[in-house]
Amino acid sequence: MAENANKLKTNRGLFKTILLTIVTFGIYQLYLRHAWAKETNIACNGDGKKTTGLLLLWLFGVLTLGIYVIVWHWKFAERTKAFLEANGKSARISGVGFFLWTWLGSMIIVGPMIALYKLIHQANAVNEIYNAQLEAAAAVPAEEAAPAAAEAPAEEAPAADEE
Repeated sequence: MAENANKLKTNRGLFKTILLTIVTFGIYQLYLRHAWAKETNIACNGDGKKTTGLLLLWLFGVLTLGIYVIVWHWKFAERTKAFLEANGKSARISGVGFFLWTWLGSMIIVGPMIALYKLIHQANAVNEIYNAQLEAAAAVPAEEAAPAAAEAPAEEAPAADEE
């Protein structure tokens, strides 16, 4: 049970996101951005960057009339792309790709959905790599302990007293 406590969520999908967004009147989108920021800061911890959380995303989004929201998604896509490429995987979307699918793709109506689909699956891929690294790190101490136990001398049974 504790093993799953540190794992990041990897099963988000576009259909579920759209459905939960409709049912919660958009609140799920806020939760999703919060979860992405938190999970990305955990998984990409060693890159020296920090993805801002929901409060700053909302505050700066209002102050800049939505421009910061675009910048946030751009930076999120670039950070996750860099993480995937550093781990030998190909990214689904970059900051430029997100921008183009969202803004130019809106002319074909489904463009923003394609951008969101790619971003969701890219975040899932980052979390999958992190979870695999977490499992590998947990397995190493167990493997090191096993040979040590095998090499330890077996305790001898006490000898029976002869009278």
